[in-house]
Amino acid sequence: MRRVVFMLLSTVAVSSPATAHHSAARFVLAQSVTVNGVVARYEWANPHVYIFVTEINADGEAVEWEIEAQPPAMMRRVGWSRETLAVGDAVSLTGAPARNPSSKSLLLQSIHKAEVALFDGPSLRAAMSGDGRGTDAAAAPSASGLAGVWVTLANFDVTVGFARPAVRFQLTEAGAASVAAFDEATMSPALDCVPLPAPAATIVPDVKRISMEGGSIRIAGEFDSGERVIHVVDGGARPDASALRPSLQGHSIGRWEGKALVIETTAFAPHAYGLGLGLKSSPAKRLVERLALDDDGTGLSYEFELTDTEVLAAPVTGKLRWVYRPDLTFMPEACDRENARRFLK
Repeated sequence: MRRVVFMLLSTVAVSSPATAHHSAARFVLAQSVTVNGVVARYEWANPHVYIFVTEINADGEAVEWEIEAQPPAMMRRVGWSRETLAVGDAVSLTGAPARNPSSKSLLLQSIHKAEVALFDGPSLRAAMSGDGRGTDAAAAPSASGLAGVWVTLANFDVTVGFARPAVRFQLTEAGAASVAAFDEATMSPALDCVPLPAPAATIVPDVKRISMEGGSIRIAGEFDSGERVIHVVDGGARPDASALRPSLQGHSIGRWEGKALVIETTAFAPHAYGLGLGLKSSPAKRLVERLALDDDGTGLSYEFELTDTEVLAAPVTGKLRWVYRPDLTFMPEACDRENARRFLK
């Protein structure tokens, strides 16, 4: 689903990590507008939280503003929930205005209620970069394996490449043409709530759950409710690659190297965000990942190498950290198709 992780970093200019389902192109990120009014409607939905605020303008007229916030998975990182706002709450908020001067739409930068700061872009960026447990590392819980609930910490140096592949990645002629031809309003898989494929889905700084089921491992994420299945072979027979049917998350084979899980994935179905915003993946897409548990079990390192000889002129690599958070409840939100298409209006 979503506006992707890729967007997740394209709004750095607003000190906010993302419009994580579509690009921020419709907003003027270098400008800010402040609205003082009351909450007319509060929509806690995926892929975006929306706040509708009624303001009385200088002429005494009631004007309704639509404020677009981050996805629930990100807003939870700074303590938000369905109960954070209610109809009638008096608020003061600041956001980046829409490029269309007739549009009463903002990208949320900060919001206060009764003089209390409920949100600001820098706090979200900091929350996504940290594990939220404070500084008492001695109190951190310890995992004995990969199963459990984890938080992916944002590494903006890695994720910004997926937001700006034409700038950060080395592309083939076909890859450059893919990005140039991309029209978000008509070609985005997010419009139909199609989840992100790996590795974009894996590097999103959300809450994830890893579960073991017999000979397979499942990795699910809150961000867009996507889930992957890894088939563990460890020396067993591998399937005939030519017989695999392409799918959104591809076909993943895993093997153990001590406490580390190495995953090799092929047979990805082409996806408009398969390699970055507008960089459509081809049948040649290959992904190798390594999840290595820390010696103390409090976290793990996640590394990947992404190749696609048809559109990438060189491999894309990255490394992030996940921290073990059994104290958190894994709470994915189903994608709301109407919500996902609202930005087109």
